[in-house]
Amino acid sequence: METSLDRLSPDVRLTRTKKASVTIIVLYDLHAIGARSIRAYLRKKGYEVNIICLKLMVVGGQVYLPTQRELDLLFGVLDDLQSDVIGLSLCWSAAVGVAEFLHKEIKSRYDAPILVGGVHAIMDTERTSEWSDITCVGEGELAVEDVLKRVEQGRDDFEDIPDLWVRKGDTVIRNPKRPPLPNLDEFGIPDFDDTGQFFIDFDELHCNDQRIRQHGIYHTTASRGCPMQCTFCSSPMLRRAYINNGTFMRVRSVENVISEMHAAREKFGKRLRMVDFTDDIFGLNADWLDEFAETYRREIGISFVCFQHPMTANDRVIAALKRAGIGHIRIGLQSGSPRIRREIFKRSESNERIIDAHRLCRKHGVRPFYELITDIPWETEEDRQQTLEMVMQMRRPFRLHMYTLSYMPGTELTKRAMAEGITDEPYKAEVKFVRKALANGAPTEQVLIEQEVFRAVSPIQAYWRALIGLSVRRFVPRSFVRVLAKLPSLRQNPKPLVIFSRMASYLSNGYRGLEMAVHGQLTFATIRRYVGIVLRSDLYK
Repeated sequence: METSLDRLSPDVRLTRTKKASVTIIVLYDLHAIGARSIRAYLRKKGYEVNIICLKLMVVGGQVYLPTQRELDLLFGVLDDLQSDVIGLSLCWSAAVGVAEFLHKEIKSRYDAPILVGGVHAIMDTERTSEWSDITCVGEGELAVEDVLKRVEQGRDDFEDIPDLWVRKGDTVIRNPKRPPLPNLDEFGIPDFDDTGQFFIDFDELHCNDQRIRQHGIYHTTASRGCPMQCTFCSSPMLRRAYINNGTFMRVRSVENVISEMHAAREKFGKRLRMVDFTDDIFGLNADWLDEFAETYRREIGISFVCFQHPMTANDRVIAALKRAGIGHIRIGLQSGSPRIRREIFKRSESNERIIDAHRLCRKHGVRPFYELITDIPWETEEDRQQTLEMVMQMRRPFRLHMYTLSYMPGTELTKRAMAEGITDEPYKAEVKFVRKALANGAPTEQVLIEQEVFRAVSPIQAYWRALIGLSVRRFVPRSFVRVLAKLPSLRQNPKPLVIFSRMASYLSNGYRGLEMAVHGQLTFATIRRYVGIVLRSDLYK
């Protein structure tokens, strides 16, 4: 019987090495920055490292269950690879039920030790270790290397390896974290060899590097760690885990980052249209950023995007990003209420500082893309009014994305919400849904995972979201928005306002789609995925 790899051309087939091998299955994350760092580091040491990206997270944070066809493809690849170690990388907590299911299936089929890692495993280690035999609670490069060394020696004792929690029956051995490797450059740069790279989604197997299949955007990071204390974010948890145990916040050298950009451009050619630096805050060191700006502009010259914080987006930083050739900058506002930011989110910036950052973006000709959380349960009407007023003070054009508040496992905000009875255990409902859906095997068609994060928006939340959305649209006079905000009838029945705001959004998105088409960014893969969402998701019917 033909296996999933029998169709591969000889130049893409795998060549077995004498050293131990590992295959990392990455769930719902095609960019797989962490797994690719592990691959780069271990391949330098001579190990065989394969990556299988299983499915994508689609627009809006939605995830689909793997189908039976996709599982057949996955196990076909694993059968052919016969790796000594298998890894499961889980970034999105909504898919923890899928990871649990795959762990069980893999364990029943293969004798290889299974390591579970990723951001979710680090944030929610206790619950993960209930079903995971080996859980990586720190950075994976050195931990996986230690496991491979022992496999080469014919050993299966991993109980004393730092960064690993190992379950033996009902007992979990909790090893401490090792100090982070100080120099990120030692991990190397992600390699771009098609060998050992697979992507499975929509019942299809791709046996090559598919990282830029969406929009032609390449994702990477120049640093690890964040100095901020945002209560809804995982970064403070990761940093605190290394207190008195080395420095978690580190940055790659400019030379190292530029080397990766050269390699990416050589690999993807004209298909590479943009680079997305997904650092929590890009370029915290101003001298590093100045060096990066000059080198990147001179040697790379590809448009890029990055994250900034209102407290770091000063004149020098924005000017350097402009010199480097930034396309747009993402800044998290989260709320226009100083009280909410200070008391709930532990963010110290004032509204004046936010508006000043916006002014600096306009001064240097940088397009800002803001992020806002609009369903914060601790908000009062005054807080919501302050958010609208702050947005109204920001000169257009700019883009703004409104998010639902997510309660990620282990964060300070989640603990507070649980203590006050606002939310249940994070992702408990999603895990229950997945367990039930997969109880009798995987589905034959794409099935959307029901998520608590897509909970219904209350009428008052819909009212404020509609007003904020309208205030961003360039063709809607803000004086008209103020008139709408004063109508009691719309507050009591916001449906007409919501419909009007939605129509304005459709017009804006249509114009953006035309811009993408003109610039060659509206790819077949993008269209296919958006059409697939509309056809498959009940949320869009």
